[in-house]
Amino acid sequence: MATDIRHSSSPSPGLPTVRQIRSGEVPIRASFPEPVPVFARPRASLRAAFAILLLASGKAWGAAPVEDPSRIAAVHAAAQPFDAHIDVPPNFGDPALPDALTQFSLENAKAGGLRTAGLAVFASQAPDTPEGRRAALDEALARNAAIDRIVASPGARLALSAADVRAINATPDFAVVKTIVNGGAFATTPAEIAEWQKRGVRIFGLVHAGHNALADSSRPALPRGEAPARWGGLSPAGKAAIAELNRLGIVVNVSQLSSLAFRQAV
Repeated sequence: MATDIRHSSSPSPGLPTVRQIRSGEVPIRASFPEPVPVFARPRASLRAAFAILLLASGKAWGAAPVEDPSRIAAVHAAAQPFDAHIDVPPNFGDPALPDALTQFSLENAKAGGLRTAGLAVFASQAPDTPEGRRAALDEALARNAAIDRIVASPGARLALSAADVRAINATPDFAVVKTIVNGGAFATTPAEIAEWQKRGVRIFGLVHAGHNALADSSRPALPRGEAPARWGGLSPAGKAAIAELNRLGIVVNVSQLSSLAFRQAV
């Protein structure tokens, strides 16, 4: 019969002798008390300890001060807030368009303290065919015309540089920065990109949802049966596009690129 030996600082009746253990006369089964987990404590105790901690913290730090609304407004204005991506529908300005679908208005932007916005020239990713690119270009041109109407309205000005943004922010006017989202759907050559630079675009995003002629997207268009990658990152046209964007001083928006395309872009 095995003997259960537990740790003890003094001999106990019934334990085998050292001779018996060394000679192998008595098989040994050592047993140790299970450690108690550090967090194995009643929940009520934890809640009580947490409450005490909160009370002590409150006494140490005191109640949070109430900020002066005018100071908050001043800090916000000094930060020159910039929303880098706002979509504008192609029929922006149509009186029949519900407010919920316009997604942007100068009045609401100014009321919220926004000073600058990147208004997006966006086109949905159609099949990468001549017909699909033509449809995407038509959509992009319609959105660009809508942005031009905003810029032409009182209280808005187009910013073509960081210095323009700062100068416009120093006035009551609203600064508009033209951006492109999913440029690979309709602007795939250096010459086409240069044309958009002339139209006032200063930020260029290569992809959106789905791969295109410039790069792989982080979100392949599964309904169209796209594979996880088309180019293994940037396409040759995408690499040439980034070189042209850098030459023209247009910011390359790397959002929505696949991981490989992102690493190649930077």
